Order: sequence, then C-alpha cells, then structure tokens
Amino acid sequence: MKRSNRSLINQTEHFRPVWENNPLQRMNIWIKGLDCASLESGDEIGIYDGNLCVGAGKVNEMPSKTNLLTITCSREDMGNDGFQNGNDIRFRIWDQSEQTEIDSSFVNASFSNISNDQPIDNSTFQILEDYQVLLRVSHSIQTTSGANGEIFPS
Repeated sequence: MKRSNRSLINQTEHFRPVWENNPLQRMNIWIKGLDCASLESGDEIGIYDGNLCVGAGKVNEMPSKTNLLTITCSREDMGNDGFQNGNDIRFRIWDQSEQTEIDSSFVNASFSNISNDQPIDNSTFQILEDYQVLLRVSHSIQTTSGANGEIFPS
C-alpha cells in the first residue's frame, strides 16, 4: 500500500486546521478515493468537527486503495483547537481549478477498517484511531465565497 509522501501537517492553502505543531491524541483519516467526482493536484480535503477545521490535506495525485492520502486530526486541548471525541466527522472539498468549496452537506463518507477494509458504522472522532474513507459528492453545485469565508450557492 503506497501512502502519500507528506509530513504530519500537510501544508494546505485553503483549509487551515485550528491546531499547530504536533497533534494531541491524533486520529488519522486515510482517504482512499472520491466516487462520482475527481480530485486533481492542488485540490484539498478539509476535515471538520462542526465549524472547526481539525485536519486538512492537499492532493498530489488521485487517492486510491494503493495511494492513500493521510490526514492527521488533533483532539482539542482545553479550547477550540481540535476535535471533540465522539463528535461527527465532516468533510469539505476545495476544487483548486474552479476556486470552489464543496460544503460538507454535499460530501458523504463511507468508513472502513484500514486493516481489513470492512465497513465501520461509526463516523465519529475517536482518539488514536485510524479510519479509511471513500468520499462521495452527492451532486455538484456552484458556490461562491463571501465575506469571512462563508459559502453561498450561486
């Protein structure tokens, strides 16, 4: 299995995780693909707990079962600087070429065990866990970015 060549904090330009330096009680999300759409070099995937970006990764090449994109998330540490254990995991996608963000309400995820590829029903943050994920965009929409990074349908 080939893993993306990157440091723990993948340098992204659009999505900015709320934590810095080393992750606290990390959780790794292994992106194995995107169904119904394509990712290109420069696109980004943001992982959210509510409105907090707790992890982000930049695509160098299309993720697949043999080329996983690893995104590390950090648990919060006495403030709004990471995920809350047990909260729902949400994904947003930044399309670099279109300068468009796909909101989490349009991105569905199928979680599986990274060791045996068996489905996992749990889609919540769990400290020190590793989940493999296949993302699906429910349908494409045009969005524009407003003040303060708010996203509005065009």
